[in-house]
Amino acid sequence: MKNLKIMYLIIAFCSSQLFIQCTSDDNKKNTGKTETEQYTDEVIMLRNFLSTSLPIDINKIIYDSTISSFIIDGDVIMPLEQARGHYSSYSGLKNTNKINQ
Repeated sequence: MKNLKIMYLIIAFCSSQLFIQCTSDDNKKNTGKTETEQYTDEVIMLRNFLSTSLPIDINKIIYDSTISSFIIDGDVIMPLEQARGHYSSYSGLKNTNKINQ
């Protein structure tokens, strides 16, 4: 009788772990798109520009839509407007050089 109780206890414990694991796997699947899939075309373009103008890996440049800023290498915060300004001034210099040549 004692062995039977221990066996039921082991089966109940293993079954509960199985159900807990299945539930947490289901929650992970429902997270939706990854962070980079949610970026707009403008944000993607500005991330590419920032990664080439600053010698930083593009994976270290993250856009946070809650504060409308880029977080560069985890410690530098660049507002979206400032990134747009850098891009437009770079584009202006690029066009001016073509005209002068």
